[in-house]
Amino acid sequence: MKKAALIFILLFFGQSFSQSDPFCFGISSILQFGNNSNLPQVSDNGDGTITLIFSEQYITDLFAEYGIYAFEQFSGNRYRMESNSKNLLIAIEDQVPSSQIEVDNDYLPSGPIQQEFLDFVDGKTFDLIGTEEYDEDQVINCYNGPMICDPLDQVPENFNFQVAINYDSQNDLLLFETVSTTSCESSFSFSMRRSASTDFEKELQIWSIDSAVSNMLDGACGLIEFRTYLVMQLLCDNNFDYGGFGSQYYFPDELGVFRLRKGTPLMGEFLVDFRDTELSIEENNLSEVLIYEKTGSPYLQLKNPQDKELSIVIFDLTGKNVLSKTSFKNNTLNIGVLQSNAIYLLHVKTTKGDSKVFKLLKR
Repeated sequence: MKKAALIFILLFFGQSFSQSDPFCFGISSILQFGNNSNLPQVSDNGDGTITLIFSEQYITDLFAEYGIYAFEQFSGNRYRMESNSKNLLIAIEDQVPSSQIEVDNDYLPSGPIQQEFLDFVDGKTFDLIGTEEYDEDQVINCYNGPMICDPLDQVPENFNFQVAINYDSQNDLLLFETVSTTSCESSFSFSMRRSASTDFEKELQIWSIDSAVSNMLDGACGLIEFRTYLVMQLLCDNNFDYGGFGSQYYFPDELGVFRLRKGTPLMGEFLVDFRDTELSIEENNLSEVLIYEKTGSPYLQLKNPQDKELSIVIFDLTGKNVLSKTSFKNNTLNIGVLQSNAIYLLHVKTTKGDSKVFKLLKR
C-alpha cells in the first residue's frame, strides 16, 4: 500500500517535479463572486504569473500587489486562485465588499503559534535527518504519541539540507529559509502561521512564499525532497490538506529534534525530522563513544576510550524520560525495566556540553 500511495502521489503531482522546473509558488484559496459582472479578465504575464483585471481599478490594484499564479472556475461562482501570500485574503476581506468577493475558505489562524515551540526553534538552524511515508495501518498503530512509530528513513550524512528558522513576532510569522542550496540544488524561503483548525494546537499552515526553486533529481535525492516539500506545503497543489488543514509538529526538546507530519489522500502520512545543527556538530566530539547491550547482563554497556565524564537520559519514542543517570559509566545503568523489542533514544552529554543521540533496540 505504501508503494501504491507514493506512485499515486507522484503521478498526481508529476509535472511539479521535472528537473530544473521552478516550484509552483501558489497558495490555493477559494473566492466566491457575487455575480458574473464581478469576475476579472485574466492576462498572462508570460513569466508564470497572471494579472487579474477587475471593472473597479482599486480591486485590480489590490491584487497587483501580490503574485497571482492561477485563476480558474471551481464550481458555479466559486473560483480557485493561487497566490504567493494569504495576506491577499486579509486585504480582500478588509477592502472589498463581501457582496462582490467573499473569501470562501477558513484560513485565519485559530491563535498564536505555541510559545514553547517558538522557544525551541527560533534563531536556530536545523538539519534534515529523516523522512518517511506511513500507510493507513501504520498511522493507526502509532498515532497516540508525539514521536512514536518506527524510526524514519535516515538522510545520508553527506546530504545537505539545512534550514534556518526565525520568528517574526510583529506579524506572528515563523520564517523558514534554506541556508544554502540543498544537495538537489533546491532552495526556498517561506513563512508559516498557526492553522485555522481549533482541534490541533500544534499545527501550522503555509502563509506566504517569498521564493522557491526546485531541481529535484531522480532516486533518493528526489524522494527525500519530495517528502519534505509535501510536508512543508510547498507543492504545486497546496490544497493537499488531507488529514488536517496544516502540518502538525512535535518536539521532545531535550533531543534537539522536531517532527512535521502531514496526511496523504490514502489516509497515510508523510513525516520529516529536523535536528538542531549545533547538536549535529557536537556529536563529532563523541564519535568514539559506543553504547550497546551485552547478552546475559541487565546493564547498559559503554565504550568510552577517552574516559569522558558522561550523563545519559533515555527516552521512549513518545519523548518520555524513562531512565537517566548523571554519572554514566560502564555497567552502572540497569535497563532491565525497558520493554523488549522497543526502540529507545539515548541522549548522552559530556560535562562540557557536547552531546550525541544514540538509538537502542532493546532485546
